[in-house]
Amino acid sequence: PGSLEQAAEWIAMGFNVISFGADVAVYRAALQSGVKRVRELAPTVPLLIPGVGAQGGDAAATVKAGLKTDASGAVTGTIIVNSSRAVLYASSGDDFASAARRVATQTRDTLNAAR
Repeated sequence: PGSLEQAAEWIAMGFNVISFGADVAVYRAALQSGVKRVRELAPTVPLLIPGVGAQGGDAAATVKAGLKTDASGAVTGTIIVNSSRAVLYASSGDDFASAARRVATQTRDTLNAAR
């Protein structure tokens, strides 16, 4: 289980933890080595990872660093990846809906391929 003290300790160690609670830790995708280390310290805590796409986080690297499975392939360390900026700014034209769908689909496919 997480705590505010745990988040403060990680921040003091140099991690860019956005939030940490008993149920989930939030960590920026752009800091790949940190995602891996946070996962090592909290192997089963779900990680909410914003910043994939437009903010510089690499989708495949994020999955490799944060998603953990056991020998049978069952997920033991869940990740929730957020890529809203890339979707929100996919287009400013009349094609926004199709452009946003295309970006969201590409991101989903990249994340799934990295599993």
